[in-house]
Parts: sequence; structure tokens; C-alpha cells
Amino acid sequence: MVGPVRRSGSGPGLPEHIRPSRKLPQAIPLRAQPSRALGAPYGRLQGTAHNGIPGCGHPVSAGGGSQDCLLTVRLSRLRPGRLRGDLAALRSGGLPCDSQQSCPNRCTAIVIMAAWKIHGQEHLTQTLDRGIRQGQLAHAYLLVGPPHIGKDTLALQLAQAVNCVGEDPPCGQCLQCRRIERGIHPDIQRIVPTPDEKTGRMHTEIRIDQVRAIERAIALQPYEGRYRVFIFEGAERLSPDAANALLKTLEEPPAHVLLLLTAAEEEALLPTIRSRCQRLELRPLPEDRLVTMLAEEHGVSPEDARLLARISGGNVGWAVSAVANPRLLDERQRRLETLLSVVDGGMERRFQYAQELAQQFGRDRNTVREEMGFWLLWWRDLLVLMQQAPELVVNVDWRQTLEDRARRFHAGEVARVVRELVATLERLEQNAISRMALDVLMLTLPAPKPVPARQEMA
Repeated sequence: MVGPVRRSGSGPGLPEHIRPSRKLPQAIPLRAQPSRALGAPYGRLQGTAHNGIPGCGHPVSAGGGSQDCLLTVRLSRLRPGRLRGDLAALRSGGLPCDSQQSCPNRCTAIVIMAAWKIHGQEHLTQTLDRGIRQGQLAHAYLLVGPPHIGKDTLALQLAQAVNCVGEDPPCGQCLQCRRIERGIHPDIQRIVPTPDEKTGRMHTEIRIDQVRAIERAIALQPYEGRYRVFIFEGAERLSPDAANALLKTLEEPPAHVLLLLTAAEEEALLPTIRSRCQRLELRPLPEDRLVTMLAEEHGVSPEDARLLARISGGNVGWAVSAVANPRLLDERQRRLETLLSVVDGGMERRFQYAQELAQQFGRDRNTVREEMGFWLLWWRDLLVLMQQAPELVVNVDWRQTLEDRARRFHAGEVARVVRELVATLERLEQNAISRMALDVLMLTLPAPKPVPARQEMA
């Protein structure tokens, strides 16, 4: 049983970043139990454990009496019934017990050091936590990963963490964190394409005049926080002149400046820009973990959570946005229906679609990239069905339609379309004539054949 909650002492010689404050820390005494293997979340912590939580249980003297060694756990972030899962996200604070000389196990405390509100990126938040505590943050970071995975969210949370005045940065509760979250902090600036002052049309690139304005702002001291943070969202959209102008700033920014670049396609960035930034790669969340998160935190039914986890590809941002905004799923439905009408239609319909996409590409390249992403997933699903691997299908709610189309094409035809889709995306990124590139893609699409005698596709 867990004993009564009591105040913990700071202990001799504790590092500043884990020394208990007067307000917060409470500690849970953990009675000694036979040691058992601890899972990966706890690293190589040794000693006895209580419900899988490490602690040595060695008797030590405290105030003239005797008590068990304490496993110090800050209670403010823990949820009833989820203790083990919550502790799995914590890291070792390296806090020895008060009786270092006599304690054979050197009991270790796990201390919550931060409250990052981003799922599945613990490999990055732990690194950033350590850099903040030790004063060893890089001057520039490049956050890379697929669209909607949380790059911009992590960038904003890092801006909160370096300016937070709470106890566990980013606390999300102090004035600095709240102002950053609301987008009204004077020391945080997001750089994205802006509308043309004369025509009002949205530029597709981050322009050189925006970078020059940042160069002037960088020389200023922070107004409210400790750091001035500049976030280049979609840094692959930097114009060539803007990218070259940014290089000088990346070389030697002032100590009070943090530069954050996010990119879904890092290859589109200059190699010299990439080399001047510390790279942070965001990973998709495993499907089962995303299903659990959607069900527990957003009240999504298990069936819908499984569908969202599959079609999002583990991208938490897209899945959560789809829960809050059903129009995203409606838009997906519309795009897949359009795809079918093009695949099943004649050449006139296909060239009409190519013209529509080319016009859209001139206004908003990201929308066309997303459209091509739907095409890639669709034809990829056809291939995995043809290879008798239905468990790998992404568009699971379109399974019957996919099976029908899989019987109308040869595998070689489908593979050729996938290769041409990838090549088309590359041509568009290389500023090829968009209408010509998309016309070539439409010419590659095979004509659907009559449906053969039905065969079961297990």
C-alpha cells in the first residue's frame, strides 16, 4: 500500500533544476517490494518497485525517526487510474536518497520536469527539456515531418518553454505561456506568406522583405520574455532570395534569439540552411496509441477512432482536427469522389481535371500537394489489395470500392501510376509548367476494364 502523503525534504547537494520548491512537491512513500524488471520507460533504474514504479525502500533516518526512502513524484500532473501510463512519460531526475553512503541501491526519484502537450514526440521533448535545464539549446532548430503531425504546435510550445516563468516549463498557466498560446506575445513572431498589398492575393512564398524585417527585429532585446522566437512555418516556401538572406541570420544570431523552422519537405530547403539548424524529426503516433488517445481524450467511439487513426497515418494534428471539424472528413469524401470520377471518366474529364488542378496550383500549392497525396494513397491501396494484404489498406471505409477497382486494373498499370504520381510531384516542385505536368499524369492513367467474374480478395 502507498503510505500517507507527506512533504519531501530537499536533501543535501541537490541540483537546482530538481530541488523541490516550497509550493509544490509532495512525495509518496513506496513500501519495499521485491524488485522486478522495469520496462523501457524507466530506463535502467535499479532497486525495488511498487506497481512497477522504481524506488529502493531502504530505511533512512529523517528527523530522528525512520522511514522508507521516498520516490518523489509531483502530483499535479498525475491522473487517477493512469499512474503507470503517466509515469512512463517522465524522466529520471537522478535524485539520490538522504543516506547515500548506506543505501546500496542509490534510490532514484522520477520528477515531472515539463508538461508538453504534444503526443508521441517524447524523444524530442526530453531532448529539449534537457537543453533548457542545462542552458544548452541550439540557436536554430529545423522541425521536420509530414503535414499535420504537430510541427507548428511543437514550435509554439518550445517558445512557451523558453519564456515560461512557471515551475514545469512549459506550464501553460503563467502569463507568458497564455499570451503565446493566444498569439499576442510581442516576442514571438510567426513568418508565413502574406497577401500582396496591392492586389490582396496571397503570396505563395515567404519573401525577402519579410526576412529583412526579421533581421532588423532580431537586434532588439526581448520586450517581455527571456527569448525572442521567430517561427518560419513551412520554411520550404522561402523564396530563393529570402533563403539566401536568412543564411546570414542563421550563422550567428544574438543569444536572446531562437530561430525555429518547420518543413514538411526538408529537401526543398537549401543544404546550407539545413546544416545551420539542429534537426528535430517528428514521428507519426502508432495507430493503437492514437486510437486510445482519441477515445480517452476526445470521446471518439472505438470504430471511428480506428478509422481516424488509419486515414491520418498517425498524424495527431489531422486526427484531432477531424474530430473538432467534421468538414475535414467531408472534404476527404469529396476528393475521393472526384478521384473516382476522373479515373472512370474519359480523356475529356481527365484533361478538365488537370486544368482545374493547374489553376489551383497557381493559387495554393499546398492544396494541390494534399490532393496528390490522396491520389497516392488510393493507388497504393489498390497495390496492397492486389498483393493480398488488405490489413494495410489506409482508406478502410472505401474497401469495397477499392476491391472493385482492383479487379479492373493490372498490378503493372497501378505501379506505373504510382511512379508517375511521384514524378509529377517532383516536377511541380522543380517549377515545371504545371498544366503540362498534370496532363502527362492524366495520360498515364489506365482505362478501367470491364469487371471480371467476382473473386474474393481476402
